Amino acid sequence: ASSNRVLLVLVRRDDRDGLLDILECQMQLVRIELLRTPAKLQALQAFQRKSIDVTAASLQAASARAFQLALLLGALVVAIGVTFAWLISRSITRPLQTAIDVAATVARGDLTTTFDTASKDEIGELMVALKSMNESLFKIVSDVQTGTHAISTASNEIAAGNLDLSSRTEQQASSLEETAASMEELTSTVRQNADNAYQANQ
Repeated sequence: ASSNRVLLVLVRRDDRDGLLDILECQMQLVRIELLRTPAKLQALQAFQRKSIDVTAASLQAASARAFQLALLLGALVVAIGVTFAWLISRSITRPLQTAIDVAATVARGDLTTTFDTASKDEIGELMVALKSMNESLFKIVSDVQTGTHAISTASNEIAAGNLDLSSRTEQQASSLEETAASMEELTSTVRQNADNAYQANQ
């Protein structure tokens, strides 16, 4: 602001020499500033290079961290996937194994096995069907055993009746034989009496 006032004063006075001196001083300052410019440019370039290097290092570190994080997340996802796959497989294979065990038990003839049918999926429906089959087979076997017992009891009663009938038949046959012998004796006596009476009449 002071230099501008001096210039205005010199212009009003029409002092060309003063104006030239001031211009010369300003030109000199410009020359000095221009001489300093390359050093400033070099310093600016060095600063920019340093900033670029720092930024590149930061980006590289961030990229490495991102890669490590991606690996960690990938491993975590794989672990979670394996865990879920194992749980799903276990939830399927365990009821199936139970159904196989029940079927094997029924095949061995053991119909007294009890098992849970709380599941509502296809495996649960299979278990319900196996339970119904087991109960039906148990009822059939129980009915057959009851019928067999009744048949055995009836057979024993029939056998006992046959023995009693045989004994009675033998007794009746013996009585008939005795009756026949008595009839023969009676006939012989009657015939003898008749002969005696005939002879007496002669």
